[in-house]
Amino acid sequence: MDFQIENFSHLQSPQSIVPVQAIVTYQNENLHGDQEFLMAKHDFVLNDDEYILGDAKLLSVLEQHEIALTILNSKEEKSSSAFIQENILAVYPDGFTWFIKAKVWTMRFSISGKTRVFKIPMPPHVAKIRGNKVQLFAVKKNTRPTQNTPLFISPVPNVYASNNLCSGSVKFPTSPTQAHIAEIEQGIFNTINTHSHIKSLKNVKSTDHVKLLISLANDKHFSIKNLLPLSKSLNDII
Repeated sequence: MDFQIENFSHLQSPQSIVPVQAIVTYQNENLHGDQEFLMAKHDFVLNDDEYILGDAKLLSVLEQHEIALTILNSKEEKSSSAFIQENILAVYPDGFTWFIKAKVWTMRFSISGKTRVFKIPMPPHVAKIRGNKVQLFAVKKNTRPTQNTPLFISPVPNVYASNNLCSGSVKFPTSPTQAHIAEIEQGIFNTINTHSHIKSLKNVKSTDHVKLLISLANDKHFSIKNLLPLSKSLNDII
């Protein structure tokens, strides 16, 4: 699906993304009884404050090739059109919210004045960046969350009670784009952790939090049963 990214100066919500066109693939049986696939372009039409698909315009083979090339080159294009990655959950004038799958991260800890490095499994997360400020939330399912997905306190030690991330010396981009996601995620999980700012796991004191994480070194999975719930869902933060 193709989205036009508007001038955000007058828009302050995820609805800042306005759908322009959709490319739809249709399966068809031709006169010889063979199955074939057709591609069509639909413009979106605004109807009673909702966008619906308009009439289809079949695409020629040449037009299909041009669309394929546009998609392949989308990371290099610097235009007013962009392809939204599937992990993006909302877009704002100054940032976006996205989903991070469960993963083993290289995490750094300050222990007795020395920096130690461990491979630590982390649960799935939802991250939100606006300007250069990051908020972080844990989720239990390793699939793209829906609006009703419940949120949990992140077990990343550098997270405050407000769910804001203490970035320390890490400098996040002030005008973040999708191209910055890998860099931002490294800043989230790879920055030095000294201690836990809050209690974020069941049956674990905040003073023992870092010790517990280090004990998970080289494990493949984080136990989501220990996550502490927040009284909010994804819809409350986007």
